[in-house]
Amino acid sequence: MRIAVYYDLAAGGAAFALGRFVEFLRSRHRVDVFAARGAVPIVSDTRFIGPAPRVFRAALYYANRLSEPARHLRLGRAEARLAETLAPYDRVLVHSCRGRGAPALLSRLPGTRFYVTEPLRLYREPRPAEAAAPALWRAARLAYAPVSTALNRADRRHARAATALFANSTFTREEVRRVYGREARVAYPSVDPAWLGGDAGEGGGGYVLSPGALHPQKGHGRVLRALARLSNPPPLVAAGFAGRPGTRRRLAGLARDLGVTLRLVADPARETLMDLVRRAEVVALAPVREPFGLVSVEAQALGRPVVAVNEGGLPETLLPGETGLLAPADPERFAATLAALLEDPARARRLGRAGRESVVERFSPEARGERLAALLEDNAPGGHAGTPQ
Repeated sequence: MRIAVYYDLAAGGAAFALGRFVEFLRSRHRVDVFAARGAVPIVSDTRFIGPAPRVFRAALYYANRLSEPARHLRLGRAEARLAETLAPYDRVLVHSCRGRGAPALLSRLPGTRFYVTEPLRLYREPRPAEAAAPALWRAARLAYAPVSTALNRADRRHARAATALFANSTFTREEVRRVYGREARVAYPSVDPAWLGGDAGEGGGGYVLSPGALHPQKGHGRVLRALARLSNPPPLVAAGFAGRPGTRRRLAGLARDLGVTLRLVADPARETLMDLVRRAEVVALAPVREPFGLVSVEAQALGRPVVAVNEGGLPETLLPGETGLLAPADPERFAATLAALLEDPARARRLGRAGRESVVERFSPEARGERLAALLEDNAPGGHAGTPQ
């Protein structure tokens, strides 16, 4: 088959996972990759379309939201022209896009397949604990209400135009049903082969690791509050994409107030992050409604025990009690679960070894690529959710 892939993503787990899907599909089909200008390239021959994003920084940061509708209109026109180019392809796979969820291309081109990492969350959810001050958050919600309403409506409209929808987890499948009123079939993302091929970690670093972008929704503050409940809390290392300086300052201030030693590692190279995972005593994950949680799979691939919050798609990334532990977001109960592994290194090692074996079976690029390829080859529209495979 001739397959076209279209996306608009910044660097991160979603872009990495899409790149691995493309690599697998290219082993069987001819696959051409197109992206909105300004997206991170996932393959060397990515073809870019449309206007480059205009990014305001520092004091004008919040102007980004106000400028999004105008850029999306320009992108919509570029996608209308792209639809003519993509019409001869046997399959067109469109990925969720940053800042707008479902792009206009879905409405412009019949027969598209839409891979959903999450429906657009713009002001659908409560303020994360480590976000901007409540007064500023409420003011921003009020100021951007017309923008967020318009973007969310466009997200729903375009998603409903797709022939079939795929979701990155059963949690996202339920969100697709709730927000879009559509059914989706689940195709989990895969782990990077580099993580599977790397040596397993043995801990010994004396710290707990919280991987993920330094962003309020990634839950680093939740982990800090849990560690503060322990009588002798180990240091916390939070590592991921840098995010905004204000978030990093708030996390550092929270750690000081709680008496927990915190090290922030912004924009680590892959090798640096892998080394941090290998040496961590426990990998703690407490993001807010994370749609999947690739960092959990990566940690298990390196043989480290995981304690994950029992919400979003994270429960699907591990086998509770066998490859990791789940805990409520409540600081006391999350702390108790962390303590259970910190105080029992033998159990932590058993969970880590089992996690590595499980990831090889459940989340290898071959297993996940086979699933997506089968969905793309299926001519049936997305009428029912199906069973995750």
